[in-house]
Amino acid sequence: MFYFPRTVHAYTDLLDYFIDRGAAIKRGGVVAINQPPEQMDLRAPFSLDTQGKKRLDTSYEYLRTYRSFSGRWSGSHAYAEEFSTVGAVPFAAFDEKLSGSLAGGYRHDWRDWQAMNVQEKIDVKETRDINSFGAGAYLNYGKLAKSGVSLLKVPYQDSPQVPIELEISPVEYVSFGYRHWYRNIDWNVQIHLSGRDGQIPVRYAEQNDDLYLVGRYKELLYGKLTVDAHERGNRSVEGKLTLPDTLYLTGGYDRRESTFDQPFFVANQPGGYLRGTFKHEGYRVGVGAALSPRWSAEFNYLHKTLDSVGGGIASSAAVVDFWPSLLVGNYNHLYAAQVKTDQYHATVSYVGERWSGDLGLQYIDIWPMARLDYWRSVLFGLGQTGADSLELDTDRIQLMFLGLGLGYTFDNFKVGYSMGQMIPIGAHERTAEQSGGGGSGGGSDSASDYWDNVVKFFDRNPGGLIHRLTVSIIF
Repeated sequence: MFYFPRTVHAYTDLLDYFIDRGAAIKRGGVVAINQPPEQMDLRAPFSLDTQGKKRLDTSYEYLRTYRSFSGRWSGSHAYAEEFSTVGAVPFAAFDEKLSGSLAGGYRHDWRDWQAMNVQEKIDVKETRDINSFGAGAYLNYGKLAKSGVSLLKVPYQDSPQVPIELEISPVEYVSFGYRHWYRNIDWNVQIHLSGRDGQIPVRYAEQNDDLYLVGRYKELLYGKLTVDAHERGNRSVEGKLTLPDTLYLTGGYDRRESTFDQPFFVANQPGGYLRGTFKHEGYRVGVGAALSPRWSAEFNYLHKTLDSVGGGIASSAAVVDFWPSLLVGNYNHLYAAQVKTDQYHATVSYVGERWSGDLGLQYIDIWPMARLDYWRSVLFGLGQTGADSLELDTDRIQLMFLGLGLGYTFDNFKVGYSMGQMIPIGAHERTAEQSGGGGSGGGSDSASDYWDNVVKFFDRNPGGLIHRLTVSIIF
């Protein structure tokens, strides 16, 4: 499922929802349809196919999502790092009727983010190091079937995770498959508010079972339909059609809905809970062309919608003594949030005998909405007080994402470097429009005004930068 975000952490959630990571960074943040994996990944056992060769893949990714040097939120920042290495060796048995590879690897995830409000003495932060180890195997049963399985040891899970992939091809152009995979979240958010310390530990591993149908006809037609084995409403479809004159069409649709139910703590005491739902829906259409044997170009339009509703209760017993808390009551809240995006993407690629290069650009138009209603129950819960509502004032954000990459191949050695930069163009506020003025960047009409806003933003809040380095040794 190409739309739903990968495992992400805190502040990088938003960035990952708008752009695809990994090999897609160099393309401008939109993944290529029906392309083989760039490197092996134990979380996707089919990627462990080494095609009869020994292989060692290593990758490093660094994200500087946000950094504020001055202003109201001075000291706020968000960084993340990902490092992984996977090695595999091939094997064959039964006169090579059964072949495959055995693999082992290590993965390190680190993040450090902090949001500070000096005036109101609010400090929210998290720093985590996660080290994961694993092993896996890929098996190929000729043209009939293939399978893969991994065993991953994740620190915050008591039992190992076991991603599984299986695909059967009863006829030449049609395959049926099954995939068992995980979505992992491990946060340990620390909060300092009004002189008190709180903690929200979020450790969650969602297990997913997908069934899919793939159709391929030579290099002319590709299509894939995936459905959730438990929630049939969760599904995705993607396809690619080759046209005359070296043109091709691509497209896809994705829908997924999930729920969460998360307790939190204040001063190491139960402080309440958060409950809600997430619903994602998106589609994509694109056209590409092989400009020459070495050059190609692709254009895409994407539309995505993310909705979330929920609420919760914060227990006053966590912040006041027991008997006063019976009178003060609990703090209640309900929220509704939505993010809609229109994304326009273009990329150009070059593939030579040794050198390769990619350049991608994406314009992202974001329409956010969020509302929070809150109140406090009093007198043993029989009444309420302090009711109020908050609504997000920013109703439009415009961004650019620039990606580029270089690769070099020499005999059995491949190295690649990719970078991506999120560039803010402008934002619009409802209250500014209602009062007759323009929002930050939203009321500017000239190119110079937009550029001034970009320069000012980076002076105050440099970030949105991704570096990715990959090395593969195949022999």
